[in-house]
Amino acid sequence: MSSVSAEVIDPGPLPIVAYCAPPHGYTTTDTYRDMVEAGFTHSVVAAPAFPDYEAIDRVLSVADEVGMKVFINLPSIETEPEAVADRYQDHPALAGYFVRDEPSARDFPALKSTVERLQSVDATHPCYINLFPNYASQKQLGTTTYREHVDRFVAEVPVPLLSFDHYPVQDYQVRAGWYENLEIISQKARDKHIPFWAFALVSTHWSYYPATLAQLRLQMYSNLAYGAQGLQYFPYWAPNAAHTHTCVDPEGNRGGMYDRVKQLNIELHHLSGVFHGAQVLSVGHTLGNPSDVLPSMTSPHVPTSPVMRIETKGRTGAIVSRLVNQSRYYVVIVNRDYAHVLMCSVDLDGTEAVGRVLKDGSIEPVTDRITEREIDPGDILILSWIDGESSARDVSVSQRPGE
Repeated sequence: MSSVSAEVIDPGPLPIVAYCAPPHGYTTTDTYRDMVEAGFTHSVVAAPAFPDYEAIDRVLSVADEVGMKVFINLPSIETEPEAVADRYQDHPALAGYFVRDEPSARDFPALKSTVERLQSVDATHPCYINLFPNYASQKQLGTTTYREHVDRFVAEVPVPLLSFDHYPVQDYQVRAGWYENLEIISQKARDKHIPFWAFALVSTHWSYYPATLAQLRLQMYSNLAYGAQGLQYFPYWAPNAAHTHTCVDPEGNRGGMYDRVKQLNIELHHLSGVFHGAQVLSVGHTLGNPSDVLPSMTSPHVPTSPVMRIETKGRTGAIVSRLVNQSRYYVVIVNRDYAHVLMCSVDLDGTEAVGRVLKDGSIEPVTDRITEREIDPGDILILSWIDGESSARDVSVSQRPGE
């Protein structure tokens, strides 16, 4: 049995992405430093807010000053991809090429050509294409089913990472198909041996209301439990007046969500060493009460040593993810309820010295074989141990694009 000592998990280089960066007229060192101070490592810029090479030159120059990386997009990226890649491939602030957002399957042949042309010049920086959620219509998807849409994209478009958006908290409830979406994307990423990136929604628009800290936690910690290797917020800078309660409004004024997102990003940074580069061994779900049901297309949690039983009591249950990262194993428990505390009872079999990973990345020993914890709304409980006889040291880590 290994012993739990005073230890802090080293933070990993987990990409935290600001989707909708400050537009061209607001591209300054101060606005980009604000992103860094809020915990962002990457940003995404796109036409028409960045109409030409001059605008992109300015973005990359400012990003380099503050230590950020940028996924760039401009109108010529699909008409003159070789010229774009040739111009920017050696820039130190370049994260990659943002090719398209939410394409239809009808666009896949053209996107395949664009990606191949970009990669023929620059094989180092990834091409980034963000996919629809599973609540998109057949007309939007260009396929009969969402799974077919994802399967075709991965088969036809040679990108080194999967990205999708799904905004699950709508009308004060969680969309029924959210975890099914995570199941489809995470499984396809594992099958293809590529990482996936996922989103949290920040702004108020349509039937989406201001995100609480618990709702943001629920989105990001669920993404991580399923194995996400990059986390994205939409939007950072409000693209228009219809988006309210953002980090920054269209006129450049800091909004109320800025501090909320910053607080969560501090947590994510401290815990990034748990998740970045981790291999997901299993993901299951628990029930919170006798009338609770498992989310669509998910499986019940199956306990394994040394965590032999996890029982949850609440309005709903939890995600339980088992991860390995280098020589350390983790059980990650996420409260699926963003409004209520979840009671969680954990039984250990005593074969390993298990610790609890705190929000600052430190590990405290778990001294009782049976322990009960309250998990705050949308929040996370992480248990960890080292199995000295495991083959975890031989686990290969997927390519980490955008670093």
